[in-house]
Amino acid sequence: MTARRKHQSLRDIAYEEIKGMIFSGRLLQGDRIIIDEMARTIELSITPIREALNKLEQEGLIQSSPRSSYRVVTLERSDIEAVYDLRLLIETYALENSGENFALFPVDKFQKLNEKVLASDNYRQFIESDILFHKHIVELCERKMVSRTFDSIYNFVRLLYIPSAQQAGRLEKACAEHEQILDNIRKKDLNGAVHALKTHIANTRAIALDM
Repeated sequence: MTARRKHQSLRDIAYEEIKGMIFSGRLLQGDRIIIDEMARTIELSITPIREALNKLEQEGLIQSSPRSSYRVVTLERSDIEAVYDLRLLIETYALENSGENFALFPVDKFQKLNEKVLASDNYRQFIESDILFHKHIVELCERKMVSRTFDSIYNFVRLLYIPSAQQAGRLEKACAEHEQILDNIRKKDLNGAVHALKTHIANTRAIALDM
């Protein structure tokens, strides 16, 4: 058992393992989760697995039936539209209300990260980079309500990234869209950055709805 695990409850270990499977694409939308099989996979007993699944259900990532059957949530078209409507509102609001923080955005850091992602051609690395990029945009606005609202849809944003990030050519296109946003931030062009961000989110939304 790793040092990290020694300080965690069995439920939290199971929770992180299952959530990681969902966010990595090992468990896809609609996949059934059989408790006995999951217990063997993670090498834990049934009780912490069940507790972890109940916690994930509270977060909206898992659906259960009256007969203790569990599945990864399936997002309907209306759910996807709602997630992207909220993303557009939250992220553009954060950028438009970033004030002096706008000029402090770590442009060089994310340009290097973009280059690293392109060189690796790894969709999982791209997802982590993309999430970090957009969380930084949201955090430009110091109003805590903005970050809390983004966090409330964070799980669903991650869930939608999995199929779209694996689409042929998407990684390169998304990195190019990030570059457009970064270029405008570097030039201190707020309107240009907001426009580039809206275009990026619209493109991502269209792919998610078409999957």
